Amino acid sequence: MLFSEQCWEFDSRKDDTVERCSLLSELLAAFQSSFPTIRYELFPELNLVNAQALLLRDQRVVRLYGGVALHPALGRDGLAFVLLHETGHHMAEGARYPWNPLIACECVADSWALRSGRVLLGNSVGWTLDVRKAAEEISSLYSSRTDITPCSSHAGVNDRRTCWAKSWHDRRESILTDRSIPFVHTCPLDDEVLGPRSTTIRNQ
Repeated sequence: MLFSEQCWEFDSRKDDTVERCSLLSELLAAFQSSFPTIRYELFPELNLVNAQALLLRDQRVVRLYGGVALHPALGRDGLAFVLLHETGHHMAEGARYPWNPLIACECVADSWALRSGRVLLGNSVGWTLDVRKAAEEISSLYSSRTDITPCSSHAGVNDRRTCWAKSWHDRRESILTDRSIPFVHTCPLDDEVLGPRSTTIRNQ
């Protein structure tokens, strides 16, 4: 989930205009055409500021909820990155969630979206994703939040031990700089969920 830090109630400023509905239809059709093994679902009536990748009866699914789909701050670039990120949870190779080995972790999904997903989408439907604009649009969803806490003091975009998904500030910088991921990489959230590992994993 791209917005892993929050699941708050969306306010009444929904963009449910005809133009918005047309944009969402165009986006979902483009993604369905580009990634046919994944089913894309829209739930505009759910006011969750979130999107989700999940498996339902062996079907790979990406869900987009109303708090994101109808948020007036998000344009095509922001929405496209959200969908690319969730698609990356299914398509990317690399570290997995500690609680679900079939779903790629947050940073791997981001990396796939930037390096592979947007290329595949562009080749399929001719779209060019403006990454900086997407990051700015997504940032606006956090602008009114006062309860977001940063990562621990040793965290940062250059710390490979840290999950940048825990802080939008770190995550945004990682997206804009296309931060590399170690070849040998496990999700740093493993330590939080499973406890510290006794072995050391070397980066290559």
